[in-house]
Amino acid sequence: MNTWTIKKIIKTAGITFLAAFLLFYSFYQAREYLRGPYIAITYPPNGSSSKNPLATIHGLAHNISYLTLNGSPIFTDEDGIFNERTILHPGYNRITLKARDRFDRQKTLILELTRDQ
Repeated sequence: MNTWTIKKIIKTAGITFLAAFLLFYSFYQAREYLRGPYIAITYPPNGSSSKNPLATIHGLAHNISYLTLNGSPIFTDEDGIFNERTILHPGYNRITLKARDRFDRQKTLILELTRDQ
């Protein structure tokens, strides 16, 4: 092989490597936005029961623009943590947590709690 062919191979390999690196890096940086909204309830556990009529729902939300608990808007701190109180009726309670991101993708979680009388 002559010097010109080796330089052409090195140049092509370098450009290919750079393009692959940029594609991978772009996908890595955008992965959270591609997944859509993320919500999790950390407390209380699903299916638990309580004698107290007031329940505090703790959780975590990421990539959201709007968050509701039983249809009422709630807010998170800068780390995505929320703590919201709700009243439990005697017996079975179904609490709905909905999140929406800026692309209008939605995620819904249902928390089922029982209030003992």
